[in-house]
Amino acid sequence: ALVALKGRRVVHDFAIEGEEQPAALLKAELGSRKIPWRKARVGISRSLTIVKTLRLPPAVEGSLARMVAFELERHVPFPAEEACFDFVRLPGPVNGLSEALVVAAERRTVEGVLRLMDDAGLRPVSLTVAAHDLTALVGRWSRAGRAAWLHRINEEVNLLLLDGPRLRLSRSFPWTDAETLAKEIRKTLTLLRWDALDGLWVSGDGSDDLVASPALGALGPVTPPPFT
Repeated sequence: ALVALKGRRVVHDFAIEGEEQPAALLKAELGSRKIPWRKARVGISRSLTIVKTLRLPPAVEGSLARMVAFELERHVPFPAEEACFDFVRLPGPVNGLSEALVVAAERRTVEGVLRLMDDAGLRPVSLTVAAHDLTALVGRWSRAGRAAWLHRINEEVNLLLLDGPRLRLSRSFPWTDAETLAKEIRKTLTLLRWDALDGLWVSGDGSDDLVASPALGALGPVTPPPFT
C-alpha cells in the first residue's frame, strides 16, 4: 500500500495486489499516476518482526548496543548474526536492571524490502514497524495512563501496549474472535506486570463490532483511538 503526501495533504493512495513482480507493478503505478516523489518512508508488517522487552544489567550508553546484541540470541528464532535490530531504552531501572524495547527482523527480510524499493525507483529514508507508527496519529491530550490498542488488518490483529506516549510492547496474531483477543490482552498485561488498563482502543477492519464486545469491555472502557 502506498500513500503519497504533499505537505500534510494526501494526493495519491493505492494498493498493489498479488505477489508476483511487486516492484514492476509499483513502478508502473508510480509512472501512470505521474508521481514524482522518490523518497519513501517504509513500514513493514508487525508479523515480520520480533518485539521484546529485555532486562539488562546497568550499562553505560556506549556498551548498551553490544549488550542488546549479545542478549538477542536467546530471543530470536534465527541466528543472531542474521538479525537486523534496533532498540530504545525505557525509563527507570527495574530492580536495578535497565530495560530496552527491542525490535528485530531477519536480515533477508530487511534486504528484501530495500531491494523492492530500489527496483521500483524509490529511496527509503526510514524503515519502521508499520503498527508502531500508529502512535503518531494520537493527540497528546489523550496520552495519559496505560492503554491497549487493537488494530485489525484483514485476518491479522496488531496489539500495542502504551504507557502514556511510550510504546512498551507489541504483538501480532491471527484474527479469531473477541473472546480470544481478550485472553491474549490479559496474557500480555502479565508480561508487563500491569494489573489494569485505563483504556482499550480498537481500529481497523470490524472495529465497530469490537467496540460493542462484552469480552473486551470487561478489560476497561472500549473506544476508537483518540485520533487527531
